Amino acid sequence: MLPDDIEGQFIELRINNMICTVRDEHIRKLIMEDISMTWKCTLDDGTVVWGDYERPGVPESPWVRLQEFCKENGRCVAKAQVIVMGAPEEVVFEDENGLDGFFIARGFSKDIDMVTGDGPSYQHMTFGLLEDSLERVDVKKYSWPECEFEDFSQKRKATQENLSFMIWRDGETKKQSEQVQVTLNG
Repeated sequence: MLPDDIEGQFIELRINNMICTVRDEHIRKLIMEDISMTWKCTLDDGTVVWGDYERPGVPESPWVRLQEFCKENGRCVAKAQVIVMGAPEEVVFEDENGLDGFFIARGFSKDIDMVTGDGPSYQHMTFGLLEDSLERVDVKKYSWPECEFEDFSQKRKATQENLSFMIWRDGETKKQSEQVQVTLNG
């Protein structure tokens, strides 16, 4: 049983189509039956948010909704975890003061046999954090069915596209720097 205040917060946010703050039946089905990979983020105020992909009646991705929620409410992600059936929850990035310049992207791929058209499917969850230098993004990629991070992490150049997907810490942040503003605004 959840405390009343958490249930109330969940109901209010669900109605507003913002964020999913409990592991409900949809999240359980996503992970256990659909065998989909997702994420769980803890915000700087302790709120836990689940990546509720394909939720009926909710058109936007959970990342876009979380990004909007954080911007509107002065929140940021303090801890990000990857969630997949059969594997332990793994912390990807964590900073008790909040991750400044952070994103998550989900992807799918499939190897196709040229004769039969069949082949294995793969899921990927990519996490990125803008480095303090403001020039590169530290990228970590988790893959299924391997249920592990790829052996290497990448350092990608900060671009307008990857910066636009990020959640930023409120106040004096990396986003306020001239270098990031030039990249974001072209």
